[in-house]
Amino acid sequence: MKYLLFLFGCSVALSTPLLADVKMSNVFSDNMVLQRGMKVPVWGIADAGEKVTVEFNGQSVSATATGEGRWKAELASMKASSEPMKLTVRGKNAVTMSNVLVGDVWLCSGQSNMAFTLEKDIQAATEIPKSANPHIRFLLTAWQSSDTPLASVKFSGREGMSSWSVASPATVGNLTAVGYWFAKNVQQATGVPIGLLTAYKGGSPVEAWMPKEALQASDGGPELWTEYEAALKVFPEKKQAYEAETKLWREKVKGLPLAERNNIKRPQMPYGPMDGNRPCGLFYGSVVPYTAFSIKGVLWYQGESNACSPMRKAATYESSFTNLIRSWRAAWG
Repeated sequence: MKYLLFLFGCSVALSTPLLADVKMSNVFSDNMVLQRGMKVPVWGIADAGEKVTVEFNGQSVSATATGEGRWKAELASMKASSEPMKLTVRGKNAVTMSNVLVGDVWLCSGQSNMAFTLEKDIQAATEIPKSANPHIRFLLTAWQSSDTPLASVKFSGREGMSSWSVASPATVGNLTAVGYWFAKNVQQATGVPIGLLTAYKGGSPVEAWMPKEALQASDGGPELWTEYEAALKVFPEKKQAYEAETKLWREKVKGLPLAERNNIKRPQMPYGPMDGNRPCGLFYGSVVPYTAFSIKGVLWYQGESNACSPMRKAATYESSFTNLIRSWRAAWG
């Protein structure tokens, strides 16, 4: 996908048991939308050397699991289809996913403006009751940050939100409002099923959403990485001090009324590997699990954290965002 499209606004590892049933990545489930007009990878785990066959929309393609138990098969390009179909993966066992459509898939990413949900929208009271649309689907996930590439998405924990959902009054309230309005309007205009993937985090800077190579190529990026590496070296000592200070704080505020408790400053976790906004962390934790999933493009809504931070000045954003786009296009191939 050399020309992955970005629409934006500014304001690894699957476990591999010794004896494994064939399993698919957790980005696949009932109710999903697969991308039209390009090859569609399907992947997961199985026993080493096991032959795995994927059947969908009249196609049957096979792959053999590697010595680490990983397999990936590739469906040929398909036309859009609103007809619910089944996708079956066969090995020593069979896994079937139902109500699968073919259309356009978009990844919604960025910070709080993208994370803003439809239930908080000014039109929520009138829009949500009429939101049922079997041709709009979405996968609602929670952000995760990592220093190494992850292979699985993390689900939000909301009831019924551990797999793809079909747009309805019972589901869309938790969906990004930007993503919902985009999907509604594009689906009405094109008649094509729309699928939304989600990866966003309030308050996140652009540097958290790019791989190390892209960060290093950006204005100010090497300095941010050097700062993070320095923080890693002293983090164990600082974390120990933080835990001791937190223990004292808890003893001090125990039994106090909330108003008085709020006047006693709570110790802050030191900057380091537990910081959700650390450089590159959201790319490796929240974006990489999607990069084998064929998509039409990206909806990007982020920028305020960089514009308002003295450490991440707006003047460097053009360089950083340009390198983010290039790196994401390269990641999706």
